[in-house]
Amino acid sequence: MARRAAGYSPDDIGYLTALADTAAATLDSARLLADSAMAAEGLRRQSEWLDQVSDAIITCDADHQVLTWNSGAELTYQYSSAEAVGCDADALLATEYRTGTGEPVPAEAVFAALTGTGRWSGELRQRRADGEEIELLCSLTELLDEDRHRVGWVAVNRDVTDERRTERLALYDPLTGLPNRRYLLDCLDETARRGGGLAVLFVDLDGFKEVNDTLGHEAGDEVLRVAARRLLGAVRQGDTVVRLGGDEFIVVAEGDRRPCRGTGAGRPGGRRAE
Repeated sequence: MARRAAGYSPDDIGYLTALADTAAATLDSARLLADSAMAAEGLRRQSEWLDQVSDAIITCDADHQVLTWNSGAELTYQYSSAEAVGCDADALLATEYRTGTGEPVPAEAVFAALTGTGRWSGELRQRRADGEEIELLCSLTELLDEDRHRVGWVAVNRDVTDERRTERLALYDPLTGLPNRRYLLDCLDETARRGGGLAVLFVDLDGFKEVNDTLGHEAGDEVLRVAARRLLGAVRQGDTVVRLGGDEFIVVAEGDRRPCRGTGAGRPGGRRAE
């Protein structure tokens, strides 16, 4: 899909960022206690605090090897702390990084931002121990030693898989996977607020009723799925293809560029859609 719904609220992101900062500061304090008589009690309290948080809190060294793994991480990922500690976090969880609006972002860019500003917020696609893919809201904070050198990072991750599934049911067509009419209205409102050029293209399929009448609804459904894939392949990244209903589709193209790649003017989708 070319576009997705609005990201998480500033309150959600702010909370996780503050929690990540607090966890990093807590671990810094624990290290400072390591040479004192209070070390054992201090470390026990830090561990209890981290385990009381329902979100997954993970600390890793500069090589991405897991150092700590709280009970929230055990519940989220179904790996025990003993299984996770010492593993490469990204490899263990098959991590894919996304921006707050769901666009893929390279891991190198994420950790460059972390090095530059000390924190990063966005989304993750990861896999649990049972192989199921989950979606998470993530806040990363760099972990510093007593000399303020970067020695790793703290991740606070919240599982939002169910919320995302509910959102998709409300905003996406279950047959084609395209955004639906409600999504279209939100998209147009958002685009109008930003200003700039906008083209809204209406597309319907000739002869679709005959397909349903002669070959049945299963064949008609397959035609709609194939048409959706071809429309997505004919527009630019960033344009939006919507299933309005039945055999009717909408393409929303922003900017002053032509809305489709390799097509003739005035024929959105052109030969490729045919």
